[in-house]
This record gives sequence, C-alpha cells and structure tokens, in this order.
Amino acid sequence: MKKFAALSLALILMFTGSAFAYLSAHQVKINSVTVGDNITRIDEKWSPPDSLKEGGVYSKPVSVENVSSVPCYVRVFADTTTPEMRKSAEINFNSMKWTKKPDGYYYYNDVLYPGEKTKCLFDSVKALADMDEFELMVYEESVQAEGFQSASEAFALVR
Repeated sequence: MKKFAALSLALILMFTGSAFAYLSAHQVKINSVTVGDNITRIDEKWSPPDSLKEGGVYSKPVSVENVSSVPCYVRVFADTTTPEMRKSAEINFNSMKWTKKPDGYYYYNDVLYPGEKTKCLFDSVKALADMDEFELMVYEESVQAEGFQSASEAFALVR
C-alpha cells in the first residue's frame, strides 16, 4: 500500500508538473516594423491672366515632386471644371512620360525617386476662344513603389 501511495504521488506530481509546463510555456518574439511614408506635391507655376484670348498660349507647367524618403508611383487627374471650358482650351499632355488610363488619371511611366520631380504632365494651355475665367483642377496621388512592377499594379490596390 505504501508503494501504491508513493507511486500514485509520483504520477500525480509528474502529470501536474507536465500540465503546468504545458499551460505556462510561452515564447516572445519582437518584430520591428517601420512605416515609410510617401509625400508628394504638385509643382505648378501659374500666373493667371485677367482673361484668356483666343489663340493665346499660356505657360502652366505642372509636375509632381517626391519630397519623401521612399520611391513611389504617381498619378494625376487634370481637367477643366466645366465642359464649356474643356471645349474652349487645348492642353497638350506629355504622352511620352505619362499615360492616360480609362479611369481618367495620367500615370507617370517611371518610378519617382526621393527628391526627384516628374517631367511636366503639360506645360501650357492654349485658348481656343476668349474666356474671362479658366479653371483647371489638378489632383495627384502617390503609392510606394516597393513590391510593385508598375504604377497600374500599385494603384490597383487603391480604392
């Protein structure tokens, strides 16, 4: 009986110790994650005249500058604010460095590295009619280039 009690006590201690070890085992891993941010801005030089005269060509260079520390892809939406203005002006977009996609955005064909500026999306506006007022909206977006092969692929994830 003493042997049975000793054996029972040994088994209880063994299983209790195993259960405690099983329930209390843990592992800690520290994973450092850094967040990069891409900051871009429109670089635009425009001194609007009082009015635009038919046939006049007005300087308006528009490009995008990467002022962050990570390479990125850039796209720009540029359009007049009314259909009448669209019919009354001609904007010659740079199709060598920019590609217009069905979503209406112009995608820069190259990665834009930190400190760089894109080639101009356009550099002037030609008035096809006299206009007292002309408004052109320019909106840009950027996505970090790392992990993507193209601007289209990078922006496909942006909703």
